[in-house]
Parts: sequence; structure tokens; C-alpha cells
Amino acid sequence: MNTSTFDLLAVFVLLAASILVWYGLRAAQRANYKAGKVWAFAGLMVIGVLSVILTFNSFNDVKSEGITQESNLNQQYVQSQSVLSNYIDGFYEKLGVANLETAKVEAIDKILVTILNGQSDLKAWDSPKSSLFLALVQLNPQVTLPQYEDLLKYIEQGRAGVQASQTKLLGQLSDFDKWRNSEILFHPNQVKMFGFPDSNLHVTLGETTLTGAAAEKQIYNIVLNPMAVKAFATGSQGPLDVK
Repeated sequence: MNTSTFDLLAVFVLLAASILVWYGLRAAQRANYKAGKVWAFAGLMVIGVLSVILTFNSFNDVKSEGITQESNLNQQYVQSQSVLSNYIDGFYEKLGVANLETAKVEAIDKILVTILNGQSDLKAWDSPKSSLFLALVQLNPQVTLPQYEDLLKYIEQGRAGVQASQTKLLGQLSDFDKWRNSEILFHPNQVKMFGFPDSNLHVTLGETTLTGAAAEKQIYNIVLNPMAVKAFATGSQGPLDVK
């Protein structure tokens, strides 16, 4: 029996028990005091037991839903970081360079961040005088304009996928917030009692694991930045880390 069916059945049982209490009290007021008292007591017992069951069921539903939403966030966060890491790694593989100098890589990273965030039209970079092309030449002096155009196509084709993954993650976070802040009856107090977000919500930054509220804050910081350009799964670099 699902929750909705159970709740509907419980409402009918409570209604029947209330009628039973009313009938018992009316009977007690008339002639059959003893029988009326029994009926009223039986109705009150049903109401009491069912109220306890409903309360328990409500708390259990809140806990289960919270754990499910946190699990979905954990999964989507890892997926988003994987999409980003693979995308950035693919860019440098196409560029064909190894043993990159940190300073030069950071210069390219900052440009890629701007492009991946959709903050710039790719046509603005379609020039040998663009800062991206000049930065790439610093890394690989042999880079040609056809190769550069191929890299721009790679950026354009992959940017939508990266943004879609991050948008999905933000949507799940928004749903999680709406669910926690719902004003339905005792829901906010139940959420607070269980402490959502709790330790089930977690993210990994290199060798550090954040849980609960700290993890939620980190997941919200998904706007791309240069710290995200290395594969976080290796532990050499944390996932998206935006201030």
C-alpha cells in the first residue's frame, strides 16, 4: 500500500472512529450509559492508535524523501564533475601538449571558464589575435589556425553538455530547498529534527570530504573556475570550487 492510499484510508478510519465516539457519548447521555461509555472509549482508542501510526508514517516519509534527494544530489554532483573533467582533459589532448607549465595553463583555464560559462560568444575568439589563440601558442608554438578552429568546434560542441549537467544539478538543489522549506503542517520541524542536509549528503574535494551543510554549500558553488580543469577523480584536483 502506497503512502497516498494509506493516508486516505486513515482519514476514513479517523472519521469512523469520531462517529463512534460521538455515538457513544450520545448513548451515554441517554439511557445506556455503560454501553455508550464503551463505544466512546473504543473510538478514542482507535483515534489514538491511528494518530500514532500516522505520525510515525509521516516522519518516516520525510526521512526517506530526504535521503533519496541527498542520494540524487550526490550522484548528480559526481556526474557533473566527471563531465567537466573529461571535457577539459579532451581539450588538452586535442591540443597535443604534455608537462604543461602551471602559469600558462591557468591563463588558458580562465579563458575556458569564461567560454564554458556562456559568458562569451565563440565568434569573439575566432581570430589569431584572440587571447585564447595567443595563450595556446604559448603552450604549443606549433598550433595552427585549422587546429585552433577545430578546438573551437570542440568547445562549442561540448559546452552545451557541460551546462546541461550543471543546470540539472542546480535544479535538484532548488527542489531540495523547496522540499525542506515547505510549510505543510509539521514538515519544517520534521526536516529540522532529522537535520537535513545531514551526513548522507557529501562531496569530495581531493582528499577532503565535506558533508551536510558544508557539502550543500560546495555543490551550490558550481560556476566553473580554473580549479576545475583537472580530473578530480584522481585526487590531484578538487571538483568545482567557486568562491
